[in-house]
Amino acid sequence: MHIYYYCFEKISQKGSANTHVIEVVGNLSRSGHPVTLFLPRFDKQTRNFTKDRIDYVYIPVFKLGLMTWIIYDVYSFFFLVIHAIRRRPNVVYFRETQSWVPLLFAKCIHRKLLIEVNGWITDELRMINYPAWKILLMRVTQRFNLRHADGVVAVSEGLKQIIHLTYRIDSRKITAIANGTNPEIFRPIETNECRQKLHLVSDMEYIGFIGSCYPYHGLENLIRSASLVLEKSPGVRFIIAGDGAARQIWQDQVTALELTDKFIFSGMIPTAEAPIWINAYT
Repeated sequence: MHIYYYCFEKISQKGSANTHVIEVVGNLSRSGHPVTLFLPRFDKQTRNFTKDRIDYVYIPVFKLGLMTWIIYDVYSFFFLVIHAIRRRPNVVYFRETQSWVPLLFAKCIHRKLLIEVNGWITDELRMINYPAWKILLMRVTQRFNLRHADGVVAVSEGLKQIIHLTYRIDSRKITAIANGTNPEIFRPIETNECRQKLHLVSDMEYIGFIGSCYPYHGLENLIRSASLVLEKSPGVRFIIAGDGAARQIWQDQVTALELTDKFIFSGMIPTAEAPIWINAYT
């Protein structure tokens, strides 16, 4: 089954969303399904993480705010059509954004469209103070896309229920498939070995988080609770590994509470190093 995978992720850049795309596409390929992956190309750097049964289509875009998305939509539609002339897909797989292009394209070539929903985007955008009109546009687009898609993949049962109740979509059309972990990468490693690699104190206790730094993860609650933990266990240190819109907010919160020496903000880390950080935690 030939799959067109459509998304708006900069694969050459480190990040959890990119890892998700790489793992999904890679596993589809290894399962015997040829994949054509449509990606934005912001610069000359590209990253073909595997060549087996995957064709990479990099669509040129420019960093021009809202126009970036519009340019990508316009260009990508033509790229999709050109590639479909050569070889039509059996399925169009769409990692959700506010785009209407995958639905339009799938209808034009009479192919099924599957939409992957990784989170409730309207709430997430509201948390990072997106303008109300952009959130409304996203909601209208989401509603239309999900109602007209042939199938929806939600990453949890709870998200499946939100989609069903919010947009009155038949629950039989929505499949919950939980995000998984690559056991070849994420495996137990001896704690002291990991701490030595990260230059952490071997006999100290570490409470850690690893992931994207966005408000919906609720790390401000950990920061507010840190003083209570330190009263009982002064030797504890806190690690927040990752990057995102809320990182600076959390760092400012730590500074305001005079806990700078108790927290480590690592910034974004490569996926290959994530198991080292996880195994270094207490």
